[in-house]
Amino acid sequence: MSAAVPVNIRRADADTPLPAEYSTTPHGTIYGSTPGGTRVIYDRSTLLALSNSDLSKTPPAKMMFVAGVTKTNGDNTSLHPSAANYRKVAELKRQEEEKKKTYNPFAVLSGDGDDVFDMDD
Repeated sequence: MSAAVPVNIRRADADTPLPAEYSTTPHGTIYGSTPGGTRVIYDRSTLLALSNSDLSKTPPAKMMFVAGVTKTNGDNTSLHPSAANYRKVAELKRQEEEKKKTYNPFAVLSGDGDDVFDMDD
């Protein structure tokens, strides 16, 4: 086990702005961990290099459509090609739900499907 390290606690008024070095680490290193407990260290130079890569600018494969976020300014096309398919599927589901909500008494009398008054043997 490691020994406890003393920490300086500085109190500030509510209207005091945050200091410039708030939440920073030496040399811009960011530390994180996974749910399994694995420690991850992100170096500043690595993060800056990755921020300009094509991979970081590509949206996830199954990204949901979010208005104002997944659309470009002034463009009606989505950033991700599968978002259009998602909208089509959502529209078809909505139309099917609307059909289920409306009742047409003449559809029962048309004889297209099973007769309502047929009895099972």
